[in-house]
Amino acid sequence: MSEPKNHHYVPRCLIEQFKNKSNKYSLYDIERNNFYTKLSSKSIFSEIGLNTILDDNGNKNNTNIEKEINNYFEKEFPINYKIVKDLIIEFEHQPIEKFENVEFINALYYLIKLGLISDFRNPKKLKSIDDAINGMFNDIYPVSPKGLKNEIDYLRKVRALTKYNSHTDFVEVANGIIKNMGEHVISVHIAPELDYFILPDCQSSYFRKVLEDDILYNGMVLKSSNNVICWLGYPIDSKTFITIEAKKISKRKKNSILRIDSEFTFFINLQLFNSAYKNILCEDENYLKSFIDKVNTNCIKTQTVSK
Repeated sequence: MSEPKNHHYVPRCLIEQFKNKSNKYSLYDIERNNFYTKLSSKSIFSEIGLNTILDDNGNKNNTNIEKEINNYFEKEFPINYKIVKDLIIEFEHQPIEKFENVEFINALYYLIKLGLISDFRNPKKLKSIDDAINGMFNDIYPVSPKGLKNEIDYLRKVRALTKYNSHTDFVEVANGIIKNMGEHVISVHIAPELDYFILPDCQSSYFRKVLEDDILYNGMVLKSSNNVICWLGYPIDSKTFITIEAKKISKRKKNSILRIDSEFTFFINLQLFNSAYKNILCEDENYLKSFIDKVNTNCIKTQTVSK
Protein backbone atom coordinates (compact mmCIF):
# COMPACT_ATOMS: atom_id res chain seq x y z
CA MET A 1 0.00 0.00 0.00
CA SER A 2 1.43 3.36 -1.00
CA GLU A 3 2.03 6.05 1.60
CA PRO A 4 -0.36 9.03 1.50
CA LYS A 5 1.45 12.07 0.12
CA ASN A 6 -1.37 14.59 0.36
CA HIS A 7 -1.08 16.04 3.85
CA HIS A 8 -3.65 18.32 5.52
CA TYR A 9 -2.43 21.33 7.50
CA VAL A 10 -5.95 21.83 8.89
CA PRO A 11 -7.29 18.49 10.16
CA ARG A 12 -9.66 16.79 7.80
CA CYS A 13 -11.79 15.72 10.76
CA LEU A 14 -12.27 19.42 11.53
CA ILE A 15 -12.86 20.51 7.94
CA GLU A 16 -15.70 18.01 7.65
CA GLN A 17 -17.60 19.80 10.42
CA PHE A 18 -18.08 22.71 7.97
CA LYS A 19 -19.80 20.97 5.06
CA ASN A 20 -23.36 21.98 4.28
CA LYS A 21 -26.47 19.81 4.12
CA SER A 22 -25.63 18.92 0.51
CA ASN A 23 -22.19 17.66 1.61
CA LYS A 24 -20.46 20.53 -0.18
CA TYR A 25 -17.86 22.99 1.04
CA SER A 26 -18.13 26.73 0.40
CA LEU A 27 -14.80 28.57 0.29
CA TYR A 28 -13.43 32.02 -0.42
CA ASP A 29 -10.02 32.83 -1.89
CA ILE A 30 -8.88 36.09 -0.28
CA GLU A 31 -6.10 36.80 -2.78
CA ARG A 32 -8.30 36.29 -5.84
CA ASN A 33 -11.53 37.58 -4.29
CA ASN A 34 -13.19 34.40 -5.51
CA PHE A 35 -15.94 32.18 -4.09
CA TYR A 36 -15.80 28.51 -5.01
CA THR A 37 -17.17 25.11 -3.95
CA LYS A 38 -15.54 21.76 -3.25
CA LEU A 39 -17.32 18.42 -3.29
CA SER A 40 -14.76 16.72 -1.05
CA SER A 41 -12.48 17.69 1.83
CA LYS A 42 -9.56 15.80 0.27
CA SER A 43 -7.89 18.83 -1.30
CA ILE A 44 -9.05 21.51 1.16
CA PHE A 45 -6.23 23.00 3.25
CA SER A 46 -3.76 20.32 2.13
CA GLU A 47 -0.49 20.10 0.23
CA ILE A 48 1.42 17.27 -1.44
CA GLY A 49 4.55 16.41 0.54
CA LEU A 50 3.84 18.84 3.37
CA ASN A 51 4.97 16.41 6.07
CA THR A 52 7.50 14.45 4.06
CA ILE A 53 10.86 14.00 5.79
CA LEU A 54 14.04 11.98 5.20
CA ASP A 55 14.71 8.92 7.34
CA ASP A 56 18.14 7.96 8.68
CA ASN A 57 18.94 6.26 5.39
CA GLY A 58 18.12 9.34 3.33
CA ASN A 59 14.84 7.93 2.04
CA LYS A 60 11.63 9.93 1.90
CA ASN A 61 9.12 9.17 4.65
CA ASN A 62 5.56 10.39 4.22
CA THR A 63 3.99 8.89 7.33
CA ASN A 64 5.98 9.57 10.53
CA ILE A 65 4.73 13.12 11.11
CA GLU A 66 1.25 12.16 9.96
CA LYS A 67 1.18 9.33 12.51
CA GLU A 68 2.39 11.61 15.30
CA ILE A 69 -0.29 14.20 14.60
CA ASN A 70 -2.97 11.53 14.29
CA ASN A 71 -1.97 9.66 17.46
CA TYR A 72 -1.77 12.71 19.73
CA PHE A 73 -4.17 15.27 18.23
CA GLU A 74 -6.66 13.88 15.70
CA LYS A 75 -7.52 10.24 16.30
CA GLU A 76 -9.80 11.00 19.25
CA PHE A 77 -11.24 14.22 17.81
CA PRO A 78 -14.68 12.65 17.07
CA ILE A 79 -14.96 11.27 20.61
CA ASN A 80 -13.99 14.51 22.34
CA TYR A 81 -15.99 16.65 19.95
CA LYS A 82 -19.11 14.62 20.76
CA ILE A 83 -18.50 14.91 24.52
CA VAL A 84 -18.31 18.70 24.29
CA LYS A 85 -21.32 19.07 22.02
CA ASP A 86 -23.48 16.71 24.05
CA LEU A 87 -22.84 18.59 27.29
CA ILE A 88 -22.96 22.20 26.05
CA ILE A 89 -26.72 22.52 26.50
CA GLU A 90 -26.56 21.17 30.05
CA PHE A 91 -23.64 23.43 31.00
CA GLU A 92 -24.76 26.61 29.25
CA HIS A 93 -24.33 29.90 31.18
CA GLN A 94 -22.44 28.20 34.01
CA PRO A 95 -18.70 28.31 34.78
CA ILE A 96 -17.02 25.11 33.66
CA GLU A 97 -14.84 24.91 36.74
CA LYS A 98 -17.95 24.37 38.87
CA PHE A 99 -18.76 21.25 36.92
CA GLU A 100 -17.53 17.98 38.26
CA ASN A 101 -17.55 16.34 34.85
CA VAL A 102 -13.86 15.59 34.32
CA GLU A 103 -14.62 14.00 30.96
CA PHE A 104 -15.91 17.32 29.64
CA ILE A 105 -12.84 19.25 30.84
CA ASN A 106 -10.45 16.68 29.37
CA ALA A 107 -12.31 16.78 26.05
CA LEU A 108 -11.93 20.56 25.91
CA TYR A 109 -8.19 20.33 26.57
CA TYR A 110 -7.83 17.75 23.81
CA LEU A 111 -9.54 20.07 21.34
CA ILE A 112 -7.58 23.10 22.57
CA LYS A 113 -4.25 21.32 21.98
CA LEU A 114 -5.28 20.63 18.39
CA GLY A 115 -5.61 24.39 17.96
CA LEU A 116 -2.32 25.18 19.71
CA ILE A 117 -0.27 23.39 17.04
CA SER A 118 -2.25 24.74 14.08
CA ASP A 119 0.01 27.53 12.82
CA PHE A 120 3.09 25.33 13.06
CA ARG A 121 1.52 23.04 10.44
CA ASN A 122 0.79 25.68 7.80
CA PRO A 123 3.03 25.53 4.67
CA LYS A 124 3.45 29.31 4.49
CA LYS A 125 4.59 29.41 8.10
CA LEU A 126 6.98 26.49 7.51
CA LYS A 127 8.41 28.20 4.42
CA SER A 128 8.94 31.48 6.25
CA ILE A 129 10.85 29.69 9.01
CA ASP A 130 12.92 27.73 6.49
CA ASP A 131 13.70 30.89 4.50
CA ALA A 132 14.85 32.68 7.65
CA ILE A 133 17.08 29.76 8.66
CA ASN A 134 18.46 29.40 5.14
CA GLY A 135 19.23 33.13 5.00
CA MET A 136 21.16 32.87 8.26
CA PHE A 137 23.10 29.87 6.96
CA ASN A 138 24.01 31.77 3.79
CA ASP A 139 25.40 34.59 5.91
CA ILE A 140 27.55 32.44 8.18
CA TYR A 141 28.58 29.70 5.73
CA PRO A 142 31.69 31.46 4.30
CA VAL A 143 33.22 31.92 7.76
CA SER A 144 32.03 28.67 9.33
CA PRO A 145 34.38 25.85 10.41
CA LYS A 146 34.34 22.64 8.39
CA GLY A 147 32.09 20.77 10.81
CA LEU A 148 29.38 23.43 10.71
CA LYS A 149 29.66 23.67 6.93
CA ASN A 150 29.02 19.92 6.71
CA GLU A 151 25.88 20.29 8.83
CA ILE A 152 24.66 23.20 6.70
CA ASP A 153 25.32 21.20 3.53
CA TYR A 154 23.26 18.32 4.91
CA LEU A 155 20.34 20.60 5.77
CA ARG A 156 20.49 22.07 2.28
CA LYS A 157 20.38 18.56 0.86
CA VAL A 158 17.35 17.72 2.97
CA ARG A 159 15.55 20.84 1.82
CA ALA A 160 16.35 20.02 -1.82
CA LEU A 161 14.68 16.61 -1.41
CA THR A 162 11.75 17.66 0.78
CA LYS A 163 9.62 20.78 0.91
CA TYR A 164 10.43 21.89 4.45
CA ASN A 165 13.07 21.46 7.14
CA SER A 166 11.35 23.20 10.01
CA HIS A 167 9.20 20.37 11.34
CA THR A 168 8.73 20.38 15.08
CA ASP A 169 7.69 18.27 18.04
CA PHE A 170 3.98 19.07 18.18
CA VAL A 171 3.43 17.56 21.62
CA GLU A 172 6.20 19.73 23.02
CA VAL A 173 4.74 22.81 21.29
CA ALA A 174 1.25 22.30 22.70
CA ASN A 175 2.45 21.61 26.24
CA GLY A 176 4.96 24.46 26.08
CA ILE A 177 2.37 27.05 25.06
CA ILE A 178 0.09 26.07 27.93
CA LYS A 179 3.02 26.13 30.36
CA ASN A 180 4.17 29.59 29.25
CA MET A 181 0.61 30.89 29.38
CA GLY A 182 0.44 30.07 33.08
CA GLU A 183 -2.95 30.15 34.79
CA HIS A 184 -5.62 30.27 32.12
CA VAL A 185 -9.32 30.08 31.36
CA ILE A 186 -11.17 28.20 28.65
CA SER A 187 -14.32 29.58 27.02
CA VAL A 188 -16.85 28.06 24.65
CA HIS A 189 -18.78 30.52 22.45
CA ILE A 190 -22.05 29.54 20.75
CA ALA A 191 -23.09 31.46 17.62
CA PRO A 192 -26.70 32.65 17.06
CA GLU A 193 -29.07 30.55 14.98
CA LEU A 194 -28.56 32.54 11.75
CA ASP A 195 -24.81 33.09 12.12
CA TYR A 196 -21.87 30.80 11.40
CA PHE A 197 -18.20 30.70 12.30
CA ILE A 198 -15.69 30.55 9.48
CA LEU A 199 -12.66 28.25 9.37
CA PRO A 200 -9.42 29.83 8.03
CA ASP A 201 -6.52 27.96 6.44
CA CYS A 202 -4.47 28.67 9.58
CA GLN A 203 -7.25 27.04 11.67
CA SER A 204 -6.71 29.27 14.73
CA SER A 205 -6.39 32.92 15.60
CA TYR A 206 -3.99 33.95 18.35
CA PHE A 207 -2.01 36.83 19.78
CA ARG A 208 1.11 37.22 21.86
CA LYS A 209 1.97 39.40 24.82
CA VAL A 210 4.76 39.71 27.39
CA LEU A 211 3.36 38.20 30.56
CA GLU A 212 6.44 39.33 32.56
CA ASP A 213 7.35 37.31 35.62
CA ASP A 214 4.09 36.29 37.24
CA ILE A 215 3.34 33.18 35.22
CA LEU A 216 2.13 30.51 37.63
CA TYR A 217 2.69 26.89 36.68
CA ASN A 218 2.33 23.98 39.10
CA GLY A 219 2.85 26.29 42.04
CA MET A 220 5.99 27.87 40.57
CA VAL A 221 6.37 31.48 39.42
CA LEU A 222 8.13 31.52 36.06
CA LYS A 223 9.71 34.50 34.34
CA SER A 224 8.86 35.28 30.74
CA SER A 225 10.69 37.99 28.83
CA ASN A 226 9.24 36.96 25.47
CA ASN A 227 5.98 37.56 23.70
CA VAL A 228 4.22 34.28 24.42
CA ILE A 229 0.92 33.11 23.02
CA CYS A 230 -1.56 34.30 25.62
CA TRP A 231 -4.85 33.86 23.72
CA LEU A 232 -5.88 31.35 21.07
CA GLY A 233 -9.21 30.37 19.62
CA TYR A 234 -10.69 28.36 16.77
CA PRO A 235 -14.08 26.99 15.70
CA ILE A 236 -14.67 23.28 16.22
CA ASP A 237 -17.72 23.60 13.96
CA SER A 238 -19.90 26.32 12.44
CA LYS A 239 -21.62 27.09 15.73
CA THR A 240 -18.95 26.49 18.38
CA PHE A 241 -15.78 28.51 18.99
CA ILE A 242 -13.37 27.57 21.80
CA THR A 243 -10.61 29.69 23.36
CA ILE A 244 -7.81 29.42 25.88
CA GLU A 245 -6.57 32.66 27.48
CA ALA A 246 -4.03 33.63 30.12
CA LYS A 247 -5.82 34.74 33.28
CA LYS A 248 -3.56 37.78 33.51
CA ILE A 249 -5.14 39.35 30.42
CA SER A 250 -8.60 37.81 30.61
CA LYS A 251 -11.69 39.74 31.66
CA ARG A 252 -13.19 36.42 32.71
CA LYS A 253 -11.55 34.59 35.58
CA LYS A 254 -13.65 31.45 35.26
CA ASN A 255 -14.13 28.97 32.45
CA SER A 256 -17.41 29.72 30.70
CA ILE A 257 -19.89 28.69 28.05
CA LEU A 258 -21.37 31.76 26.41
CA ARG A 259 -24.16 32.26 23.90
CA ILE A 260 -23.01 35.29 21.91
CA ASP A 261 -24.80 37.70 19.57
CA SER A 262 -24.31 38.41 15.86
CA GLU A 263 -22.01 41.37 16.50
CA PHE A 264 -19.58 39.36 18.58
CA THR A 265 -19.76 36.45 16.12
CA PHE A 266 -18.76 38.85 13.36
CA PHE A 267 -15.88 40.15 15.48
CA ILE A 268 -14.57 36.60 16.01
CA ASN A 269 -14.90 35.86 12.29
CA LEU A 270 -13.04 39.07 11.48
CA GLN A 271 -10.15 37.92 13.67
CA LEU A 272 -10.14 34.56 11.91
CA PHE A 273 -10.33 36.28 8.51
CA ASN A 274 -7.39 38.56 9.35
CA SER A 275 -5.39 35.55 10.51
CA ALA A 276 -5.98 33.54 7.32
CA TYR A 277 -3.17 33.17 4.80
CA LYS A 278 -5.28 32.72 1.67
CA ASN A 279 -8.55 30.78 2.05
CA ILE A 280 -11.49 30.51 4.41
CA LEU A 281 -14.29 27.95 4.67
CA CYS A 282 -17.88 28.37 5.86
CA GLU A 283 -20.80 25.97 6.10
CA ASP A 284 -23.29 28.52 4.79
CA GLU A 285 -22.51 30.04 1.39
CA ASN A 286 -24.92 32.95 1.80
CA TYR A 287 -23.48 33.88 5.19
CA LEU A 288 -19.96 33.68 3.76
CA LYS A 289 -20.84 36.03 0.91
CA SER A 290 -22.60 38.42 3.27
CA PHE A 291 -19.61 38.41 5.62
CA ILE A 292 -17.13 39.18 2.82
CA ASP A 293 -19.41 41.89 1.45
CA LYS A 294 -19.57 43.53 4.88
CA VAL A 295 -15.80 43.40 5.24
CA ASN A 296 -15.20 44.85 1.76
CA THR A 297 -17.98 47.44 1.89
CA ASN A 298 -16.84 48.89 5.18
CA CYS A 299 -13.13 48.38 4.48
CA ILE A 300 -12.92 46.85 7.93
CA LYS A 301 -9.42 46.23 9.18
CA THR A 302 -8.18 45.13 12.54
CA GLN A 303 -4.74 44.43 13.83
CA THR A 304 -3.62 41.23 12.16
CA VAL A 305 -2.86 38.48 14.64
CA SER A 306 0.89 37.95 14.88
CA LYS A 307 2.28 35.08 12.87
